[in-house]
Amino acid sequence: MGWNGSGVFSKTYSWVADAANGIKILASRHDTNDTDFVSGINNCITKDGQNSATADLPMGGNNHTNVGVATALTEYSRASQVIDSTLTWLGTSSGTDTITATLSITPSAYAAGQRFAFLAGGTNTGAATLNIDSLGAKAIQKNGQALVAGDITANDIVYVVYDGTQFQMISPARTPVLTSGSIATAAIANDAITNDKVADNAIDETSLKDALIPDFTEAVVTASDSFLFSDADDSGNSKRDTIQGVLDLVESITLGTPVATTSGTAIDFTSIPSGTKRISINFTGVSTSGTDNWLVQIGDSGGVEGSGYSSRSANVIGSNNAVSSTAGFIVATFIDGTETARGRVVLELANATSFTWVSTHTLEGSNDDVEVGGGSKSLSAELDRVRITTTGGSNTFDAGEINIQYSK
Repeated sequence: MGWNGSGVFSKTYSWVADAANGIKILASRHDTNDTDFVSGINNCITKDGQNSATADLPMGGNNHTNVGVATALTEYSRASQVIDSTLTWLGTSSGTDTITATLSITPSAYAAGQRFAFLAGGTNTGAATLNIDSLGAKAIQKNGQALVAGDITANDIVYVVYDGTQFQMISPARTPVLTSGSIATAAIANDAITNDKVADNAIDETSLKDALIPDFTEAVVTASDSFLFSDADDSGNSKRDTIQGVLDLVESITLGTPVATTSGTAIDFTSIPSGTKRISINFTGVSTSGTDNWLVQIGDSGGVEGSGYSSRSANVIGSNNAVSSTAGFIVATFIDGTETARGRVVLELANATSFTWVSTHTLEGSNDDVEVGGGSKSLSAELDRVRITTTGGSNTFDAGEINIQYSK
């Protein structure tokens, strides 16, 4: 009978039963049993590999144990090869822009969805390609674009996925991050960055600036910000100053000390530091004793300037028309002696050469007024003070407070 198709092997004749029934041993019956045995044995898989499966082999929940390492595409892998990424790890690549690498098992061809990783053997200088096991060089893209210099850095771990046309790099380029409280602070304190670490011409000002704060331009970060090296040939000990400049820029917003506006005809904020490019003047419940319009005036080391302004302010809800002034940035026209105001006046440096500042403001009055406007003014030197006063100069402040914020 042999195998019954459900995994049970039975012999066709039973010699014990034949003897009990008086049936003698016959060659034909014996030969049939032997034929069944041959057929059954031939249907088994031999341990030395002489016989192979002709259909799927259900394992019944059991495992193949002590499996060998796969060395061909037609072999299944052992768990260690999966965990170790042996089948997708390319090792250390060769080349910078024309990159080559090798797999432990060579694929028959590239296929969409294939994912590989390698240790970069060099830093790319521009657009790059990857050729695995001589299957053909394919472009490497990042965010849908060709690589640019430095997207791959020597000793980076690089992950790529083949999309059917080229390799997409899914590992980002390394970007140095420098913030207050990080190792940068310790480096500054310990003078860890010295000429031994940053040799002459090994790194220039622009390259370091772009690496640390990529979005800043030369127009924004200059020597006046204490950011660049102070010595022309990069040979001095100003590397600490360079990193301190970065920290200063990160922590550049400074809040002043609030001033109560309960007396006096003018509120002055002085000693505004060099390099300031933006000032916010914040009004909280401010009022004056009279009906004169309010002004913001600016000045330099020569004092507050009371002329040369071009400014205009309009009450967009009340009944007053727009009012202009050359004596200062006019910021409020709704004054009736009882109204209080809240809001902000913003001054921004528009031209560092001509020391030109522009103003914008929005103030809300307690009698449902809203004041908006703007202006401009050029100084003779760098701004270091602002004043809040009135057009007549005689009305006194009698409520609220004013404070400033400034940043470089």
